Amino acid sequence: IAFMWLISGILTPIFGIMIDYEDKDQLSVYFQIYLLVAHILVLLNQPFVGLFLLGFSLALSFAAIYTGIIYVIPVNALGKAYGILISMYNIGFTISPLVVGILRA
Repeated sequence: IAFMWLISGILTPIFGIMIDYEDKDQLSVYFQIYLLVAHILVLLNQPFVGLFLLGFSLALSFAAIYTGIIYVIPVNALGKAYGILISMYNIGFTISPLVVGILRA
């Protein structure tokens, strides 16, 4: 699982630079598709490829969503918005392995 975070950590700054020049909506669709495929690959016993794609999609999602939130949320509520966003990510990171474990058992 550390491999996933390593890939995400390396690629997030690169994707952040790409976000400045690309359409955020289009990249958001891409990371959702990559995320779905990554979870399916992990479920089908392809953990290395699945975790690589998961790190790739998480890096893309971090770059797309965190830079786009300032356009949706008023300035005086940005701290709360980032806190809620990070909490939602952490809930997903906590529940997803449990669901995969239940499905594989």
